[in-house]
Amino acid sequence: MIKKAILNIILPGLFIGLADGQEIVTGLQTNLLVKNAGSAYTESKSLADDTLALPFFDDFSGEYIFPDSRKWSDNFVFINNTYSDKQITSGIATFDALDSTGSLYEEASSVTFEADHLTSRPINLDFPASDNIWLSFHYQMPESQDL
Repeated sequence: MIKKAILNIILPGLFIGLADGQEIVTGLQTNLLVKNAGSAYTESKSLADDTLALPFFDDFSGEYIFPDSRKWSDNFVFINNTYSDKQITSGIATFDALDSTGSLYEEASSVTFEADHLTSRPINLDFPASDNIWLSFHYQMPESQDL
């Protein structure tokens, strides 16, 4: 009787340990919006070669998924209004480890690797040293499951 009770407890426990039916959370592998709009950014990129004047402001609130090519020289971030729950304006630039074509970087791994960046067009900083020029931005830490 005791042997039967032990088998009824231990045997199912072994099979449960071997079963693989749990959900797992994984990061983004692709962004179809960026993939489908990939050429839209390069077409307008050449239109903006001027130096930016101060004040320089961008709250990413437009109807585009790439950074405004009149202000930014690359498109390695995803512009949206859905990836944040604490944004201070209607738009955000998301550094999501997906390249400018919407795919996960080839060198992506669990160790540190170079990924998204956002570079402004040249900014005219020809001002006297007495002028106070400063940079301000808002940053939201990723949730623990996104790290």
